[in-house]
Amino acid sequence: MVRSERTPLAVSMAVTATGVLVCAAVFAVAGIPPWIPRAASLGVGIPSPLSGMTRSFVALARGDLTASFIWHPLGPLVFVGVVSTAVAGWWFAFTGMALPRWVGFASSRRAWVVAATAFGVVWIRQIVALS
Repeated sequence: MVRSERTPLAVSMAVTATGVLVCAAVFAVAGIPPWIPRAASLGVGIPSPLSGMTRSFVALARGDLTASFIWHPLGPLVFVGVVSTAVAGWWFAFTGMALPRWVGFASSRRAWVVAATAFGVVWIRQIVALS
């Protein structure tokens, strides 16, 4: 079987996604290290758009979907994306098959606009909740 020239991309996708999942599992068992701030701010007291994402992933690794949504409303969706990326990345890396065209959607402008809009809405929600 001829290996695809995109196999290194599949491996890097799989390794990165697996690393995120391993961290979530380790943090679920051992606790989140103190060097990860509880609610990172942008230096002016406003939470980051990603505030709560680590704790959302850890809650999902513990099986607590409700807590995951409370920590970050997009956490479960992003978690499913990370799991899917890990599974697909390892599949394409081991089989040597070429990545499907839809994988390129993740780097498209449309995907980034959708993601930025979703995180922007959540960010506004976080800021309003502080008021």
